[in-house]
Parts: sequence; C-alpha cells; structure tokens
Amino acid sequence: MAGLAFISLSNDMPPLRQWLGPVADQLETYDIGAMNVIQHKHTEWAANWKGGVDAFYEIYHLHAVHPETQGVMDDRTQIDLYPNGMSRQFVPFGQPSPRFSDQLSVNEGIKMMLRDAGIDPDAFKGTAQDSRAAIQVSKRERAKRFGLDYDKFSDTQLSDSTIYGIFPNVQIGCHPEAVFIHRFLPHPDDPNRFTYDTCILFAHVDAPGYGPPAWMGLADGTDTTGMTRPEIERVPLGEPPNLGQVLDQDSELLPIVQKGSRSRGFRGPIWSEQEARLRHFHAELDRYIDGEI
Repeated sequence: MAGLAFISLSNDMPPLRQWLGPVADQLETYDIGAMNVIQHKHTEWAANWKGGVDAFYEIYHLHAVHPETQGVMDDRTQIDLYPNGMSRQFVPFGQPSPRFSDQLSVNEGIKMMLRDAGIDPDAFKGTAQDSRAAIQVSKRERAKRFGLDYDKFSDTQLSDSTIYGIFPNVQIGCHPEAVFIHRFLPHPDDPNRFTYDTCILFAHVDAPGYGPPAWMGLADGTDTTGMTRPEIERVPLGEPPNLGQVLDQDSELLPIVQKGSRSRGFRGPIWSEQEARLRHFHAELDRYIDGEI
C-alpha cells in the first residue's frame, strides 16, 4: 500500500486499509512507490523506543531544545487524530516562528528553502513573512514546467512538513519531492536502548535545481538518481549518529529523559494540549497492554 510493505505477526489483523483508516488514502497522494531509497541509516540510541516516539510526536519543544529551528519553522501546528493510534501533524516551514526575534530578514535557513523551491534567494524581494507563500507559488510553477502532478497537493503540502504517525513505531514526514521515514525499533534485551532506523526516499526528476529538501541532511555526493540502493550505514551506541544538528541533539538528550522516566519520583506523564499525539499513542498502546486488543 502506497509503495510500503506492512508486516504483522498477528493472525487476527483487519485489512490494512481498514487499519490505517484515512491515513491510507493520504499517504497514497505522495506516490511513495515511485520513490527510491537514497539514504538509509541505523543508529543506536540510549533510551526506550517509546521515548523515541514521544520525542518526534510533538513540535513545541523545538524552541527550547533546538532554538536554531525557530528562524525557519513554526511550532504552532495542526494535529489530527485517527482510529487505531494513527495521527497527522502539519508543521509550517519557510517562515520564522512567532518566537523568533527577527520576523522580516530572509535568514540563511529560509534562503535554503527558497533555493529548494527554485527561487534565487539573492533575487528574492520579499521578507521572511512572504517566503512561505513564494515557495508554494514557485513549486506549482515548476511542477507545470516539468509535468509534475502537483494539483493534488494543497499549498500547505507544498511548503510544509506533513507528518504521519503509523502505530506503533513509524513516523513518515511527507513532502511532494521526498519522504523521511523514521522507525523506532525496540532492543531485544535492553529496554534502555532502541535502534533509530531512518530512510530518505526521493523521486528523481531530471531538472536543474530539483532535489530532496536540503534540511533532510543528505551527505555530499549522495546518488539521488535511484540507480543504486545505498548500503545501510550503521552507527553503534556511543558514537555521534551524524544525522544533522537537530537529530544529533535528540540523541544526546533522550538518554537524560530516559533516566528521568526511571526515577522513583516519576509517576507518569501529564499531557499538555500540544502533546495530543503522544496521549493518543499511549492510550492505544495501553489498550494492547491491558489486553483490550
């Protein structure tokens, strides 16, 4: 379904499309089956896999943990919750967070996103308040020139990150050009460890300047044509994962969160409104633990 293979060890599973619900049709919009894996990494993290899911299911921590993101994205997001633990989140890209002090200057991060959309940032006459809309317009114009079917995408889908939570342990960040798949794989013996498995998939278009979003952090020289399937890069526990500044920060901070969750003073989380996806995930997980499913 949608170019992805889903595996269950249960003999009593409903049909896949029924289990995924609305997420099934939404994922198919991105034609993931036409994309090729251009980067695949396994990195070992010192935390429980559920802590990994939690860290990626909300955005409001970015202003404190990843302040460098505030110049290019908003942490006020739309959250949608679906049956069976599925969820979706829209994260606005290409403009500063309201928390960011400079709301007008086109900073280097926004220039990168303009360039990704086919806009020369040095020739761009607007402010940072105009950049998100300009990205949307430019991508539609470029799609028409190259015969790409972007009419099926909303303006938001062209500029922002549309993130799907697939219960229990997968998150997919979707863009028309590429998707970023995250899997949180439990360690077989140690609940204080998990494998963070990531894949970047991209649909090659033979056009100047067209490529996967630069923020995804592909290594220089990455083959984006799809002619070769890259080897899986494996990074053991204790070594920097080299996934980019933001994800590397998460790998450093999650072990601290893990220690806190195992302290005698921790009696369970109190979810805020912006943690609706986390609450939804854990409520579904509890149904399995309690034997309701």
